Amino acid sequence: MLIDTHFHLDFLPDPTPFKAAPIIAQTLTPTAYLAQPHIPRHALGLHPWYASLDELPAFADAVDSTKFIGEVGLDYRFPNQEAFRRLVDLTVSSSRTHVMSIHAVRSVTAVLDILDEFDPRRTQITPIIHWFTGMSDELTRHIRAGGFISVNPRMLETKRGRAYVTQVPADRLLVETDLPREAGETLTPDEHAAIIQGIVDKLSELRGEDMTARIEETQREIL
Repeated sequence: MLIDTHFHLDFLPDPTPFKAAPIIAQTLTPTAYLAQPHIPRHALGLHPWYASLDELPAFADAVDSTKFIGEVGLDYRFPNQEAFRRLVDLTVSSSRTHVMSIHAVRSVTAVLDILDEFDPRRTQITPIIHWFTGMSDELTRHIRAGGFISVNPRMLETKRGRAYVTQVPADRLLVETDLPREAGETLTPDEHAAIIQGIVDKLSELRGEDMTARIEETQREIL
């Protein structure tokens, strides 16, 4: 079973058909996370577009309730490194390990620098940069630090994205849709499954190997 590691369940007008789907349901704020209890693979988020320090107490209260953190990170258009630094601190200080889905738009080096500030405790976090758009040397640094990337169709539409998915070790690749793109957009489970299969088919073509079993093995190890 392939898992969509970055899916916006709360954007759907009716999320019911997806509540048992193989997804990690990202959220944009702790408030949004707390509003949807009892969702499998539910991620606690503080998206950089909405990263108010006022949300950090709620993040702190909820961080032990889930293995999954996301969507979090940095975006050059919204400079808020202190909020990200503090949520990383809260995450590595919690009572459990976490898988973190990271938004890093023209900010990969800053994200990695902040994670490095928490060595050796950063090993409490398995970092996945979703839809990686950074530079090649940043990707190398991220992978060497134990990181993963999650691949969506838009990444595979670019020459750089296609190069990156052949550059990294096969066991550092995961799949995602980053769908729906906006609140109110509709999607059926069959449409979603076809998109995931299309990603894996393209990865297999680019790498010259069957990526389904490889990705499923990686999922079992970290998710």
